Amino acid sequence: MPPLAAPGVSLVSTTAGLLQHYWSTQQWRLLYRETDANLLPASLAPFQVIASPSNAMWADPFPVSLGARRFVLFEECTYRFWGRTTGSRGILRVMEYFGDGKWSPPRTILERPYHLSYPFVFESGGRHYLIPETLANSSIELYEAVEFPWRWRFVRSLLTDVSAVDSTLVEIDGTWWMFTCMESFGAPNRDLCLFHTDDPVNGRWMPHQKNPVVVDAGCARMAGNLWFDGTHWIRPGQDCSAGYGGAVKLRRILDLTPHSYCEQALGRLGPETIEGASGVHTLNMAAGLQFSDARRSVERWRLC
Repeated sequence: MPPLAAPGVSLVSTTAGLLQHYWSTQQWRLLYRETDANLLPASLAPFQVIASPSNAMWADPFPVSLGARRFVLFEECTYRFWGRTTGSRGILRVMEYFGDGKWSPPRTILERPYHLSYPFVFESGGRHYLIPETLANSSIELYEAVEFPWRWRFVRSLLTDVSAVDSTLVEIDGTWWMFTCMESFGAPNRDLCLFHTDDPVNGRWMPHQKNPVVVDAGCARMAGNLWFDGTHWIRPGQDCSAGYGGAVKLRRILDLTPHSYCEQALGRLGPETIEGASGVHTLNMAAGLQFSDARRSVERWRLC
């Protein structure tokens, strides 16, 4: 029988840790603010929390627009008995924003027999497309909007037999780039890989010659859309150096070709300015809305 505590660790602290784990768990919530700023916010203090059902976790917000209408796509995961997530599957939902803090009831837009998250949306050829995170199906899947943003149909798998998370596309000078974190290279959340093509829907995605282009759990995993600051493309990455989703780090891309890649640190957005928060792992901006999410500790009985 293994010892109850490692040498130098008191039985009291070990027991306290076990009781704390039994009594509480982690929950993600959506944060937003209305702003035309296209820069990293200095703080999350001005952001408002969108109330979610007591038994649900909401994360990975992606704001999108259609004309004057504004929406947010996000992941929902429902807790089971006593705040357990084991066996539950993430689904994708959407809400419409009416202004003045008013949101429509959430509506499910995509559900599969496996876990879904990170609902990345892009436009090509006048059509809207969706690439959710489908690690549980060992693929990177592409969906097309039948009725945007409510209904989607499967088009094809862009890559198969891969352990990829949080795939994010951007078009630069006619070339489409896919940024995705590949767990198959080694440790989770550590290896950022690039792929490129001329046609994101029907084309073949070619791997970058230097993959993985970033090997660093502190910034490799994507944390939302890339954006252009007028001079450089900015890439948000998750800081997973001390655990999943600790903060968002901004990276300035200095060089991007099929043969080379270089980026540098730009800034950081952490949970310090939100009372009770212990993690942040998304930053997205669109249509005058800026979105993030925050993790907090919550008593398990509140999730039942």
